[in-house]
Amino acid sequence: MAENKSKALVAGIFTLIGVILGAGLNYYLTLDSERQKALRDTRRKAYVDFLHSHVIWDSAQSATSEKDKQEITKEYYKKTAEARKRIAVYGNKAVVEALANYWRIYFQRRDCSGSHDRVKDDVAIYHSMREDIMPGSEQVSDADMMMLVFLCKTPEKQTWIKNIFSGTK
Repeated sequence: MAENKSKALVAGIFTLIGVILGAGLNYYLTLDSERQKALRDTRRKAYVDFLHSHVIWDSAQSATSEKDKQEITKEYYKKTAEARKRIAVYGNKAVVEALANYWRIYFQRRDCSGSHDRVKDDVAIYHSMREDIMPGSEQVSDADMMMLVFLCKTPEKQTWIKNIFSGTK
């Protein structure tokens, strides 16, 4: 009889452990699933907003007057600004890299200028936000982050941008 009580007690303990582990695992998986869904939704909205603004760019190319083309181009840059910055934080690494390269190649972007500390701090903020949301393998380069956030490229002949990220001035 005592042996049966021991077996029942052991079975009860294992059942309780199983219930606790199952509930914890279920909670964790549900939380991760919800996080992934929210990330996908945020990415999708940023990508769609960027694509919508690209329609504006296409209409600028077919504008008949120079004034219309300039106004439409301004509207394009305004509409893409928020989408670019959301993509910089939430976008898939491959999308961020492709978009940064696209802007570098087809829009002849200027070299970054301005306050070294401000550029460093702004890029650090965007990187921190991205690191908080994305796994380590999804981190992007400073040059790609700068392109999406500031629409400027790392100067080849200037070393100040490279130095601010390495801690030298």
